Amino acid sequence: MRQEISRERLLSGLESIQRAVVSVFGDVMLDHYQYGTVDRISPEAPVPVVRVDREEYRLGGAANVARNVRSLGGETTLLGCCGNNSGRGRIGELLQQERIRDGILTVPDMATIQKTRVIAQGQQVVRIDKEDAEARPEAEQVRESLLGGEFGPPETLILSDYGKGTLSPAVLSMLRTSEFASCRLIIDPKPENFYHYPPPELITPNRKEAENIWGGRINGQEEILAAGDVIRERSNAVNVLITLGEEGMVLFQDTGEVYRISTLARHVFDVTGAGDTVAAVAAVSLAGGMDPLHSCLLANISAGLVVEEIGAATVTPQELEHQIQSRDTFSVHKWR
Repeated sequence: MRQEISRERLLSGLESIQRAVVSVFGDVMLDHYQYGTVDRISPEAPVPVVRVDREEYRLGGAANVARNVRSLGGETTLLGCCGNNSGRGRIGELLQQERIRDGILTVPDMATIQKTRVIAQGQQVVRIDKEDAEARPEAEQVRESLLGGEFGPPETLILSDYGKGTLSPAVLSMLRTSEFASCRLIIDPKPENFYHYPPPELITPNRKEAENIWGGRINGQEEILAAGDVIRERSNAVNVLITLGEEGMVLFQDTGEVYRISTLARHVFDVTGAGDTVAAVAAVSLAGGMDPLHSCLLANISAGLVVEEIGAATVTPQELEHQIQSRDTFSVHKWR
């Protein structure tokens, strides 16, 4: 059944999200972009030679989620861990520029996770990852970081899990304690940690993650419904949002209602960071008092904007307002 949602309802929600306070905890990364051109193949091996014209550093992983929260006007603190090296220094500088509070633990023996993407003629040629999966803080250190000082405990917390070890089973077990019982959790998950997460208000697996958790391929409405019901039951989540790329999203609510939200992307150039944007927009919307359906619809509109950019992008309230104003209504399909 098709259901229309007015642009006025979405526009009224934009004001509330700019007052939201949302902390982000997870795998902090530094994204390094090198842009150039290719006009020949290397004589040493059959690979393109990229002549780099410029480079830039951006916040990546959980730091990009925090960047998205801040871009929307929300107040945010980034929690996680990094090594004691130049990469940590760059991340600190970028957080200061973005006006994101820095709650990162520095772990001396750890390498700061860095992803270098080489881009030529608008296309990614290669990605080079630097990381150390072994050195991570103890759960008690993380607990002190989340609860201590000026930061915690947070009212709304996004867990941004890239499977790099920050959100270990011990750390996730710690989040189940009474100190975090009132915390609103939004989880961007990894299947290997699925059974360790505390019960969230919203969990946002993509298609591949949902398939791994459910244990089967998702090819159509019947499989999506089956997978979503299983994920919601096993995670004890209030709401489940399965993101399906160009096929949009499907929201499962604790009321038993299921909504299909079609994508609004016009041209998909790069899906890097789209999941970060979905988690951030949904979190600030929920924290701002919007209901799950309207929050996820805003997240869908935002995702459609960022995939039209190269690299991990963000969206602003002004861009969202312009996109919403371009249509009288937005359609969702009630599956159940």
